[in-house]
Amino acid sequence: MPPPTPETITAAVAALRDDAAAWLAAATDLSLARLPPLTVAELSAVAGHFSAFVDQTAALLTSGSSACTATADALRTAAAAYERDEAAAVHRLRQTW
Repeated sequence: MPPPTPETITAAVAALRDDAAAWLAAATDLSLARLPPLTVAELSAVAGHFSAFVDQTAALLTSGSSACTATADALRTAAAAYERDEAAAVHRLRQTW
């Protein structure tokens, strides 16, 4: 199998960066999510469980946001590593010719 072309590598790195941006957008969405306000009547019906529900929901949203941010970071790191590897390989090839 021949090595990938520079255009293929550029497209792959761009796709990693695009995916990272999408994961970061998801992280932002999760971190900004809020529960709708409830009336006193609605709260009284669920008063015993509401606080635990809010706490658990907030924890899940925070965890989800962190996971999405970590995924975006990993994709950006992979893209940078591919670019470094490709630059090093090109440099080595130019040194041999």
